[in-house]
Amino acid sequence: MVTDYFPDMNCADQIDYKSEAWTISGTQDIARSYFKFNMSAPPGSVVQSAYLSLYYAPVNSEGGAQHSSLTNSDESVLQRVTSAWSETGITWNNQPSVITADEVILPQSIIDTQDYTNIDVTAMVQQMTSTGNNYGFMLKLANETHYARLIFASGDNPDSSKFPRLDICYSIPDHISETDQSNDLLIYPDPASEGFTISFEKVLQNATLKIFNVLGEQVYLKTINGKQEAINNKLSSGVYFVLVLEDNRKYMQKLVVQ
Repeated sequence: MVTDYFPDMNCADQIDYKSEAWTISGTQDIARSYFKFNMSAPPGSVVQSAYLSLYYAPVNSEGGAQHSSLTNSDESVLQRVTSAWSETGITWNNQPSVITADEVILPQSIIDTQDYTNIDVTAMVQQMTSTGNNYGFMLKLANETHYARLIFASGDNPDSSKFPRLDICYSIPDHISETDQSNDLLIYPDPASEGFTISFEKVLQNATLKIFNVLGEQVYLKTINGKQEAINNKLSSGVYFVLVLEDNRKYMQKLVVQ
């Protein structure tokens, strides 16, 4: 959580996420919250859906405060963060960038202890996984005018049953569903920019090299021989899966292109 009342304070151990506009001794206090999840996906997988659940926190930093639309709506907005930040370094004065595309509105609360479950964040999560840039979410009031508040349990809340939850459904395209990652395949540099090299533990004979994007679309195909292959083809920024087939052997590794 970050707040303009303490613009240089880091709140790494905050037990709740707030979207809030209030006052402290008559001085404005606007609070926003940043959070992210580990989204490690199975090789070759595609995000089909993603649903976020945030739970009201009875035990919170406000002494049991509840959602409130006292003089303004507590309607809030979830946006995708687009630059790096750290839990122990973020403050109001160094907030990362966010993007309004695919943002999701959390409507005004109906009851003051309301849980917000199964929020559809599919489009945002697809962007995070397809670009390889998972910087998480930002939560703030849609209108940051006091007095209004939503308050949810964070991952540091003493009640683990109230932790935020992200449910992601992946699918794996049929044509790469039976592949396995293998330490026999090395790709460097990774992340790549202008090109990359694929190296193998053994000499390959008439092996087939295929590269797929996160949508399961084949973007590169070549027959290779030897122990390494330089790929100079410029791929767009994003996450790819490199698949090598030789007889009954299958090799796969993930590659990030910047």
